[in-house]
Amino acid sequence: NWELVRRCCEVLLRHPQMADEKMNDRVLEVGLAVADKMKDPYIAADIISAAGSDSYDSFTSDNGIADSEELQWNTNDDSNAHKHPRVSPSSYIKAIKLCIECRKPSLADRILTHCSKARLPTNTLSDMNTLVLTGYARNGDLEKAEHMFSQMRTAGLKISESTYAAYMHALAANKKTDQAILILDSMLDGSNDDGVRPGISCFTACMLSAMQSGDFHEVIRLNEIMVDARVEPNATTFQGVLLASSRLGNPEDIVSVIESAIDSKTPMDANSFLLCAKYLIPDISEGAGKDIEAIRTCLRKQVENNPLIADEAMELNRSLKDCVREDNRKPSKMKNEVTIKRLRNDLWRSALQDTIQLSKVLPASGGLY
Repeated sequence: NWELVRRCCEVLLRHPQMADEKMNDRVLEVGLAVADKMKDPYIAADIISAAGSDSYDSFTSDNGIADSEELQWNTNDDSNAHKHPRVSPSSYIKAIKLCIECRKPSLADRILTHCSKARLPTNTLSDMNTLVLTGYARNGDLEKAEHMFSQMRTAGLKISESTYAAYMHALAANKKTDQAILILDSMLDGSNDDGVRPGISCFTACMLSAMQSGDFHEVIRLNEIMVDARVEPNATTFQGVLLASSRLGNPEDIVSVIESAIDSKTPMDANSFLLCAKYLIPDISEGAGKDIEAIRTCLRKQVENNPLIADEAMELNRSLKDCVREDNRKPSKMKNEVTIKRLRNDLWRSALQDTIQLSKVLPASGGLY
């Protein structure tokens, strides 16, 4: 009964004399766990408020408890006057993250204001502000994102690459490509005066914005700048460049982009493979749709119809079999999540390499070459 647990947590936190400091910390932890379990950011906000202030102020009146129902302990013993438990930075961050996850950045912002009196380390405050800014960016609220960004600078908080990326994503969501690229340029030439260099998140934001605006040449240009800046691509930037090359009608560039991604060990998955297969082996890919097993079936049929491509087709078939098997593998003591993720990426890149080889031997209508 999560609702009852929540009520007990709030009562205990508002009456810290009922337990020692260690117990109160545990109650706060349980309360935030309840909020996460119920995916209710308002519960997290109320728990934080109850724990962090002597005058309890609920963030919401819609919490399922009428004022008349609130449980009370009455005592005239002055020795029971205890301070409320100190809210740790990690607890604030948990509550803020839940608000962002549930797309309630305004509530996260209020928690941020609430913890401003807690004398938290500057780096922690910077991280919290960045989280809230990210929430506004995800909601496409450019005005609030700009305000948060400006407020952080005014307060002298550290602006990180993640902070820039969140702000640029807000610009991208509002089709402010030029502004996003201006910020990227200032980070590249150092005119931003804070020494922060752009990472993959910043380039991703700009490339997504350019894609949304239909400026495919800009996507290619940004990718070249990214390569020159020695920033490793990710699956999103790779797919963006692939789509841009396709829109510009440059088949040679498509192969070059895929080969470059394989050489640079760009993260790959089934979706990346299917997109590449659409261009490298269109006849096989279109017949299979978005199903890896259907592609394997098409490959076997191709071998029956054209024995000359048997070696390349069956090699790709085996590679795809390995990819599917590894994608279904669960972490174990022998292979943890990191190891499995690396192996999956390697296998999908290997499958792409085999796809390129197959496209070279397919008839002109069936492959890119």
